[in-house]
Amino acid sequence: MSMEENIELILEKLKKLEKDFEILKFDNESKKLTNIKEVTDYLNISKTTLYNMIKDNRLKQNVHYIKSNKKRYNLTFIESAIIDYKRVNYENI
Repeated sequence: MSMEENIELILEKLKKLEKDFEILKFDNESKKLTNIKEVTDYLNISKTTLYNMIKDNRLKQNVHYIKSNKKRYNLTFIESAIIDYKRVNYENI
């Protein structure tokens, strides 16, 4: 491997580590990921996008969220599932 290829590889790994750090640093904050506002802020998306993600099944009921009282958008999100979702899909958000 040439020096330039090694440098490019190191830069790619650093970028991935930086993204992983951004995802994981949430764990040290006092916020929880249980309501719509917290989830939209964490995923850096709008409410409309969140509702679309629910509608098109990117976020799954009883996996990523639970519906309360059978109301349409009275939702409680599952924090660990939202963190995992971002970890797996952060490049697509």
